[in-house]
Amino acid sequence: VYHASLVDPASHSSALLELVNLPLSDRFIDYVANHVADAIDYANGHPAHPKNKDPFRHITLASLKIFIKMLFSRSQVSTPVILAALSYIDRAKYRFDGAMVNELPLERTLLSAIVVASKALNDHTTNNIFWENCSFMFAAREISAFERQFLGFLRWDLRLTANDILAHYDGI
Repeated sequence: VYHASLVDPASHSSALLELVNLPLSDRFIDYVANHVADAIDYANGHPAHPKNKDPFRHITLASLKIFIKMLFSRSQVSTPVILAALSYIDRAKYRFDGAMVNELPLERTLLSAIVVASKALNDHTTNNIFWENCSFMFAAREISAFERQFLGFLRWDLRLTANDILAHYDGI
């Protein structure tokens, strides 16, 4: 499973092992973009948009996918960190407030979740200046504020289960 895990990989399901070893393909990036957009739609009280039928959503997702590719490429973030971030977004979306969903909500939400997941899963983590350089959109001070806010949405509960991660299996 995750390289830092102390659990014997043989004790995990084959689906989980397959999921955490997925390469960052266009399909995976599409899934991440749609998942983040759906979470923000939920927070805004909007029903999930039918995929590919809303021209504004198509433009928004295209922009988000560029951000995702740049962020993932520059940061060399691992698949387990991305999956953890998606699981955190799943949990946090019920508590998002206006501040999270107003200005650059998709990029801000994803970056916040990635920073939190990276710091939760890695013993040796990067600082927010690193994330500033990877995102090209936000200053380190803003990223720190986003991170604290996102942790508040999670109520500082960073525990993850195999089921949290496996919830993304069918979508990817």
